[in-house]
Amino acid sequence: MSQKSILSKKHIFSPWLVVAIFILCGSIYFLTYRNMPIVRNALIYEKIANHLMKEGGGLSHSFRTYNKPLGFVWISLPFIKLLGGNIGLKVVSFLGTVMWSLSIVLLFYRLKRYSEPLLNNHFEVTIYALFTLFNPLVFYQFISAYPDIFFAFGFLWSIYFMDRMLSLEVKWFDNIMFVISTLFSIGIKQEGFVIFPILFIFLISRSKVIKLQVRNNLKGLLFWFLGIIILIIITIFIQSGKIVLFNTGDNIREYMSGDNRLEIIAKNIISLKDYIFLSFSILTILLFWWPSFKKYKEWYLTIIIFILSLLFYNGTRYNLRYFIALSPFIVWVIGNNFKKATKIQKILVISSFIIINFINIAYYNSISFHKFIHKRFRIRFTRFDNLRLTAGQYEAKKDIDSINKLFREGKDTLIFVSRYYGDAEWYIWQRSGLFPEGLRIIYVYSWNDKLLSNNNIKEAIVYERRVFKKGRKKNDKSIEFTDNVRIESLPY
Repeated sequence: MSQKSILSKKHIFSPWLVVAIFILCGSIYFLTYRNMPIVRNALIYEKIANHLMKEGGGLSHSFRTYNKPLGFVWISLPFIKLLGGNIGLKVVSFLGTVMWSLSIVLLFYRLKRYSEPLLNNHFEVTIYALFTLFNPLVFYQFISAYPDIFFAFGFLWSIYFMDRMLSLEVKWFDNIMFVISTLFSIGIKQEGFVIFPILFIFLISRSKVIKLQVRNNLKGLLFWFLGIIILIIITIFIQSGKIVLFNTGDNIREYMSGDNRLEIIAKNIISLKDYIFLSFSILTILLFWWPSFKKYKEWYLTIIIFILSLLFYNGTRYNLRYFIALSPFIVWVIGNNFKKATKIQKILVISSFIIINFINIAYYNSISFHKFIHKRFRIRFTRFDNLRLTAGQYEAKKDIDSINKLFREGKDTLIFVSRYYGDAEWYIWQRSGLFPEGLRIIYVYSWNDKLLSNNNIKEAIVYERRVFKKGRKKNDKSIEFTDNVRIESLPY
């Protein structure tokens, strides 16, 4: 069969169908869990947003940003104003996940020209979309209230327009979109700076294309060259710390935190391995070969540079979601090898991938399924922050329900004990309407036996997250939470 007939052959499968099913399932998931309390870093983003709404901060260094860039907060602000922090942040996450899932299809249609052999366009991109979206980490982004999917969105388009800029089909707007996408990424997460070494690699790898641009499309070359100059100038201002939106001073200090860099890198390598196995399961075996490395070296080096930048950062160890931005490019490598398999091998691989990842998606995103499995098995991946969020939301909901039940029984005072990022957890559940009106709440960093007498309280509900280590085996150091809500009374 000729290549032309292969390309023209129609399939019932479409990448847009995969995306539509993904968004439909995500919509059901969002509607089911939209009222669950936000937890962990999502609380911080609500805290910053509330400050911006109340005091108009954000254009000065006078308020605390908890080491976070402010791009995600500014995007979320209108939704938080309209819907409150608990729902508003989840709506933003949902919209970001929809935009990213649509964008990966366009990226894959562009990447298909850098793969061999070339299959039917729609079928090839459909497989790529399935391998990328059918993922427990990606699926959670529908309600995560975290910025990672927006960073992945900006990073994807930065690479997309950089590839267009350094091609013979460059258009006048490619440089503008590249600059906007890159600044968007940096405004969401400091990891956006990784685009600069990647750009350097692309410039070297595309030297022949640049020479042809000089000869045949000088106007296009001048456009992208001007775009890079503008981006560098803006980045200099960003690095100076004068643009608070990017908050680079705090972010650089955060990025460089940690004493033993070799130990950090070693632990992050283990996390990378965990991310790959959890996200791609049986597809991992297709990552051991990188075909046509010399021919497509800029794409392979993009993966390597991105991974190296995350291995250096102390926070990567517990946050596998940081790798989501890289997932389409990892899938591109997997897809190049997958296409060389026989028909039987493809069927077995796809079937196994769907079964394994369906279980993972259900475990890490369905509270009822998570509870059912967790009572019977200890799954190692639960130690990661981004994979504990489902359990964390369930625990928070259970604690809030316990507090509200005690209030209905006549306990009218709550002492809220938390020092998570300082005061990051304070007032947020109260502002979101998760506590009843009339409940008196006192926020403190730590419990003190004199709190009751000092505040003339005879009896109070105390919320304090206490941690203990428990495991079935001697070396099992799984972290669990218990006894978060209790009653404290003055002795008679």
